[in-house]
Amino acid sequence: MLWILSALILIGFSFFIYSQIQDLPENQITAKCLPMLYGMSSSVAIGVLFGTIMPNELGMATILSIIVSFSFILFLFIKSTIVAMIEAGAASFIGALMGAMLGVMLKEGDAVLIIIMVDAIFLLSSFVIYHIVKKYQSSKRRFTSNLLIVSATLSLGLILLTGFSYMLKNDELPIETNEHHHQGLEIYKEIL
Repeated sequence: MLWILSALILIGFSFFIYSQIQDLPENQITAKCLPMLYGMSSSVAIGVLFGTIMPNELGMATILSIIVSFSFILFLFIKSTIVAMIEAGAASFIGALMGAMLGVMLKEGDAVLIIIMVDAIFLLSSFVIYHIVKKYQSSKRRFTSNLLIVSATLSLGLILLTGFSYMLKNDELPIETNEHHHQGLEIYKEIL
């Protein structure tokens, strides 16, 4: 459930970003930096998702995260300048590699925390992108800003609740007892 919710957040906010970046001026440095910010934050989240879904397949998780994240970038920034697409593609490639490696290396409980963290970073970067883009747009409604704040807050709250409930259900922390220490000491004495 957590992975599906995270994927829906990525898809939903990606469409929102796509709707907001269409009117950026091509010669501004902002038009080149925002694709890089989106490319890195989204591809790390995508890489972590694939890495945690396929924990024993680092190669396949990396390949799939690169393909999916680059497809997102290509779709979102197809109308941007070539420099912006290169920035976004390079950031996407690096983020997908790092995210997949991180996702594969994590235990299940740690993976939940990292998924929550990368979703929070993605939502924060979406919020930053929107507020930067809003400066270049002539007559955007305040309603869009309020809608973004409410939807990001609800999404983050939902992902936190889902993640923490998942962690509480699957509590993997072993409870240490003296019996375990005693058995380990006996095995150690037998080896000596």
